[in-house]
Amino acid sequence: MNNLKKYISLALCALMLFGNMLLCGCGVFIFNIPSETEEETTAPEEETTAPEELDVVKGEYSGDVDRFMKDLTGANYAGAVARIVTTKKSLILPDETTGKTISEDLVERNEAIESNLGISLVCDEREATVLLQELRAAVKSESYYADIVMYPQSYIGAYVQGGAILNLNSLPEFETDTGYYYKSGVAAGTGGDAVYAVAGPASLDADSLSCIFFNKKMVEAAGLESPYGLVDRGEWTLDKYTQYAAAGGALEGDCFGYGAQNTSTYLTDLFYFGAGEKLTESNLGYYPCLSLGSERCLSVIEKIKAATLGVESSGSALTAIDSFKSGSTMFLIDRVDTMEALAASSTDWGVLPMPKYDSEQEKYMTLANYEDALFISAVPTAPNYVMTADVIACMNIVTYGYTKDAYVTNATYYYLRDNESIRMLDLVVSNPVFDFSYSFASTYNAIPSATFMAVRNTVAGVSTLERYINMWSRQFENSMYYLFDVDN
Repeated sequence: MNNLKKYISLALCALMLFGNMLLCGCGVFIFNIPSETEEETTAPEEETTAPEELDVVKGEYSGDVDRFMKDLTGANYAGAVARIVTTKKSLILPDETTGKTISEDLVERNEAIESNLGISLVCDEREATVLLQELRAAVKSESYYADIVMYPQSYIGAYVQGGAILNLNSLPEFETDTGYYYKSGVAAGTGGDAVYAVAGPASLDADSLSCIFFNKKMVEAAGLESPYGLVDRGEWTLDKYTQYAAAGGALEGDCFGYGAQNTSTYLTDLFYFGAGEKLTESNLGYYPCLSLGSERCLSVIEKIKAATLGVESSGSALTAIDSFKSGSTMFLIDRVDTMEALAASSTDWGVLPMPKYDSEQEKYMTLANYEDALFISAVPTAPNYVMTADVIACMNIVTYGYTKDAYVTNATYYYLRDNESIRMLDLVVSNPVFDFSYSFASTYNAIPSATFMAVRNTVAGVSTLERYINMWSRQFENSMYYLFDVDN
């Protein structure tokens, strides 16, 4: 019971610090702070690994939220129901899989949306292909299905070709050039004159992001500086990562530089986007085009080769996590939710973002996994396009910053082991990136072949990037002309 009270006290302090007031023209909504009695009756049974001294204080977002709220129409929808059908209901309504801190945040978030717009949120869950089938049938029969749908990025092409989603630019007063949608998340859903889908904080499952877990004892044994310092100085680069991984693999005993399990198929992509590169450019009013072949792009590919092929790997993608937990691997590149599997490990580990290209790169960036990262679209048969636009905007505005912090706070209570890891995880979940190529990869073979497969196979030595570009760039362009309209 003493431990429980300690964690309750820690949680209350954190929630009081980042439970900010949201202001808008429709009134004031205050994030409620649970009482100690409520906390004791709802606290989970599992033990936290976080020491009492961990600092879980997060950012202040109320000013941004207040400014963003001005984008809403100011309408009150008098109790109208806004229905969202999604492939991951837990991003809208918490369930038994949702962490306690995140659950509380989602409840508060939804109350804020309903209060500000005067609506009632209803959410249903479907598997992605089922959602598409039902939605296409509803649109064909011109019947109501939902106001908003949320589904994985990799399905955007299928939804567009099925005529199941609306051009968001056709919604009244809908703005995509805002601070509360991810800029690359808008580009990834844009083709020609249409914005078919957007990604924002309300649709991001932080578990779809990846990071680097590192073995502190191996870093010390190799005589290296803690990589936390490198990250803080902006010097955590591909070259530094390779240096550290090589040093880990060179230690006495059966040691390895790195391993990857859940991310093994797209490990090259993680390094590529972490280095600030893009596969495509997709801007409203233009055909999407390739962004490969520059001198910097080729340099990034060479650095990825050194970071992967030039370093001793733990081998099987089926055992990489176990190898790291046993203490024999310097780095594990995996999804951030792998920290749950590592929580009880005897290995002293920390968290790092994906490395930058060089110290001049502004931000640490993380590719959102295209099979899990959800995008938001509007349904053509929704009865009130103005309400649809307001709901999409409001759910992302009210989510802005707070849900990210709730994710990091939840990880602090149950998984993370030091203050530095808290700061590192915050970096990881703050800068997710997306790319158009993953949105339409299943539509035409030329799209993956000219983009991420070209990079992966060049790194693997299958062929050269120049050859891939020569083989597939024309087919890629033809696909864009066929898929999208541009009114010049």
